[in-house]
Amino acid sequence: KTAYEIVDCDWSSDVCSSDLRRPALILTAGLGVPALLLAVFIGFSVRVPREDHVAPDMEALLPSEFPGWQVTTATDLHRFADTLRTDRFVQRTYVRRDPGRPPVDLTVYIAYWLPGQASVSAVATHTPDACWPGGGWLPVPVAQTRVQIAAANQELAAAEYRQFKSQVYLQNVWYWHLYDRQPIPYLDPLSPRNLLEIALRYGFRRAGDQMFVRFSSSHPWEEVTREPLVAEIAARLHPLGL
Repeated sequence: KTAYEIVDCDWSSDVCSSDLRRPALILTAGLGVPALLLAVFIGFSVRVPREDHVAPDMEALLPSEFPGWQVTTATDLHRFADTLRTDRFVQRTYVRRDPGRPPVDLTVYIAYWLPGQASVSAVATHTPDACWPGGGWLPVPVAQTRVQIAAANQELAAAEYRQFKSQVYLQNVWYWHLYDRQPIPYLDPLSPRNLLEIALRYGFRRAGDQMFVRFSSSHPWEEVTREPLVAEIAARLHPLGL
């Protein structure tokens, strides 16, 4: 398979398939967090969604077609609704093929939670750091895990940056976890202390909505950002905090 074909697998929506069978075990093993810490980390997860907040039109956040690009929309994400505690998500994979050049690929995944629908700590357990290794991708050390990137010469909110490798395929991953339209920094995504700080800082908050945005590509951002497609997606997400 090519890299962009692999990206569109089940786990690319940042939900481990094994989560559906043994969520607590996978989270504990994958993050290396003892059971007691895990209980604290997700202990504020039961929420009652507020009805006075209008959710965005998820399908409208990502172009369903774009000149020169083949667009594939994931159609099976709703089976993860119970695990993610939301049914508002969208994922589209964009591929452009130019003669004599390797395909350019980009997958964008977005999930959204109304205020009070899920705790920040519960949403944080579905980052690529936790779930991609369960899909067979090995993390590759990077010099900086938090980067400042731009689209169409306009800076985006600081992104979490990761690299994962499966056999010979390398994927660059940039993601944002937004609370009340502000990014949440992950100082060390595998640190129990950092995760506990997030749980304690945001665990009692109900006023803000949440959004998770992930870009992934076999190409570095310096190449991806040249594409008008990326500028269009960034413009649509900018009002929501990106």
